[in-house]
Amino acid sequence: MRAWRETTGDGQAWAVLSVQDHGIGIPSPDLPHLFQRFRRGGNVANIGGTGIGLAGARQIVEQHGGTLTAISEEREGSTFVMRLPLTSLRSTQPAAEAGDGV
Repeated sequence: MRAWRETTGDGQAWAVLSVQDHGIGIPSPDLPHLFQRFRRGGNVANIGGTGIGLAGARQIVEQHGGTLTAISEEREGSTFVMRLPLTSLRSTQPAAEAGDGV
């Protein structure tokens, strides 16, 4: 697992988390459908699962303004990359202004 901060050309800062395995990998015909609910790779018939985990993970990441992607090669493993936007502390509003009575 690796984590780092990335800044794009427009100044947007991102928290990036990459998780890699060296497992069975995902067949290339299955990659376009990887994040669809109840879809599983054609090479996991003997491995338990329902096919909802990656769909749910992507939905949560996207609801926070981020992205979740996968790169995989069968028999070589997979890498999943999550990118979440960071907000600068300078751009947030203070919880209460002085003199607000709070």
